[in-house]
Amino acid sequence: MEKILKTELKTSVLKAFGSSGGGYISKGQGYETDSGRVFVKINHKPQVNA
Repeated sequence: MEKILKTELKTSVLKAFGSSGGGYISKGQGYETDSGRVFVKINHKPQVNA
């Protein structure tokens, strides 16, 4: 995951900070980058089209 984030964010620095948070549907993690802090939200559940 971190390799993909480095590539997509075009950064050489990617350092997790804080603790990852999570809920029933998704979880999140904050990272320090060359350009400042970012928050990444991840949803592993399949999308439902109703």
